[in-house]
Amino acid sequence: MRSRLSVMLFTSFVLAACSGGGKGGNNGADAGSDAPADMSPGLTGLGQKCGTGLPACPANAPECFGLVQGGTAYCSPDCLVDGTAKTNAQGQIPATGAGALTPPPDNTKCTTGYTGGTVGMPVCAIILTTTPMDNPLKPNTSYTAINMGCAIVCTGGTMCPGGMTCNKNIGPGVCLPN
Repeated sequence: MRSRLSVMLFTSFVLAACSGGGKGGNNGADAGSDAPADMSPGLTGLGQKCGTGLPACPANAPECFGLVQGGTAYCSPDCLVDGTAKTNAQGQIPATGAGALTPPPDNTKCTTGYTGGTVGMPVCAIILTTTPMDNPLKPNTSYTAINMGCAIVCTGGTMCPGGMTCNKNIGPGVCLPN
């Protein structure tokens, strides 16, 4: 199992700095949540809990990272490897046009890695690494070696899969393991 610390949340809606994740413990994911959880059986692949004392991440979602300091980590596919981008004056990567991610993130890898869940929207949204490794990203800066993982987004009242809760304090709302 590969384990990483996540640094950014990127979607076409938002680019927001996130704290690094730990392994185990309560992650406070219920903060701001009003969406009920899906009662489907446990997740495998994207969204599967990982870390010390938990099963290793499967081949379709080999990354293990967390979005909340001290929170439970989860498995994810690599949905962008070795990308490049340039931030705007606000330190954000534009969704389109000059400075946008090249190649673009591959949401298909997130959808393919999301097995066992029936709700939420899997998207390529978590910046795992960049060169230089700035957190938060700096304005008007070129970044290379951008690697990204997936998130399960819970915007607009979308529910989270069983064992996860919508944390509306991260980006547009992200499902995190309980």
